[in-house]
Amino acid sequence: MPQPTFHYVEQHADVETINAMANDISKVASYIGTPIPEEATFLQYLPGGNALHLHGCNRIGTSVDDSVADSNCKTWGVNNLYLGGSGVIPKGIGCNPTLTAVALALRASMDILGLDTSDTFHTPVED
Repeated sequence: MPQPTFHYVEQHADVETINAMANDISKVASYIGTPIPEEATFLQYLPGGNALHLHGCNRIGTSVDDSVADSNCKTWGVNNLYLGGSGVIPKGIGCNPTLTAVALALRASMDILGLDTSDTFHTPVED
């Protein structure tokens, strides 16, 4: 399959924005606690063009034995605590997880509002 390739150069304003964001992140993190390790800088930059989408660290599932939350993203054993983002995606996917995370957030919102979510999941057919 053809792969699109983009060539770009960060402009001075882009670099200033990136540095300002890094400073803001460090400032907010210092309010939360001491970074581990306690080095002055703990920010890591990925090479241009990379994306980092971690998922599955707070996965949804069918029971407390295999997941942190149910299929509506409500945590097991904690009332009124719903999780969101790509962390709830239960298995590896080969695409950008944004739309899946949004769909799961809508499903969680429906559950919070007391709406029926039983027809919002497609059940794959096993071969």
